[in-house]
Amino acid sequence: MILGFRALILHREAFEKYELVYIPPTDSRKGFRVKPSRCIWEGPAILPSVYVLSSLYPDSRRLFTSLLSLENANLQHLIMETKQFTSGDSIQYIAEVLKELEKFLTDKTSPSETSDLSKHDIFPIRTSTDQSRFDCLRGANQSHMWWIADARHLLRSFEGCIPLLALSVEDVGGFKRLFKFAKVDLRKLSHAVEGNARTVGYMRTWEARTTLLQARANSILRYAQV
Repeated sequence: MILGFRALILHREAFEKYELVYIPPTDSRKGFRVKPSRCIWEGPAILPSVYVLSSLYPDSRRLFTSLLSLENANLQHLIMETKQFTSGDSIQYIAEVLKELEKFLTDKTSPSETSDLSKHDIFPIRTSTDQSRFDCLRGANQSHMWWIADARHLLRSFEGCIPLLALSVEDVGGFKRLFKFAKVDLRKLSHAVEGNARTVGYMRTWEARTTLLQARANSILRYAQV
């Protein structure tokens, strides 16, 4: 038992010291080796900064989780990923990471756990109508003026006129907790925009309907007060 325990310790030390975890090749890169600190056991495949080993070595769970103490993806892994966003990333990739991040946020999440979300530029912003690209990354910094089109009619009205979050209205609707913890919720145009209705062009009253409603006005008011 003593020898077995010592052997386990030596193996763990070797993994921690050397790059011994092999990451197989893909169509876009060659195979290579990394330390366990660059790996997790289970998590979304969208995370390029860490390597998910459960899909690569499904029969080696005990080695990686017990001996090497690998964790599953957690909130901090997702936040770390957002901090590595660059203007060269695709909108699709950024949207997928933010969707995964939203899944890890709950009503019980502590603000101290998510403080980095409001300190870094993690949201893609565009000023044009080209929905396939974005101009820069922005965050909660009040010196940066940008808005979130959280309804289709707001997107149609303001797209190309002001800096907007370069994500679809559908995606925006799913980021309720993310916007709250990143302190950008008040940038939603539905919070910021006020409108007044007005008639454009010729208007003619519907005299018969107007007369009928006037005749029934007292009855309508009595009903409304019930």
